[in-house]
Amino acid sequence: PTSGPDYVISPTDSADDPKMKSVYIVQHMLVLPQGEEEIKFIGAYSSAERAKEAVERLNKQPGFRDHPRIIDPLVDDDTDGFYIDEYTIDEDNWADGYVKG
Repeated sequence: PTSGPDYVISPTDSADDPKMKSVYIVQHMLVLPQGEEEIKFIGAYSSAERAKEAVERLNKQPGFRDHPRIIDPLVDDDTDGFYIDEYTIDEDNWADGYVKG
């Protein structure tokens, strides 16, 4: 006989669960001298507060401590640092096509 899956979906994991509407993605970006962007995916968090706590844990670590700030692209000229972006669950975040450059 085969065994079941290693995970169990509970009734609270339903796609209709009203508790979880968004996820907060934390990334760290560094623009290299050649102009390339080096982006590190840090994690996905259930609240903005937990995302900020992750930044607080990491911003003292080697590499990250050189660019420890949370960047707000609407007001900051600097691009090197942490980014926290909110994404709505079950929603397309890139709805258009793209043109290959």
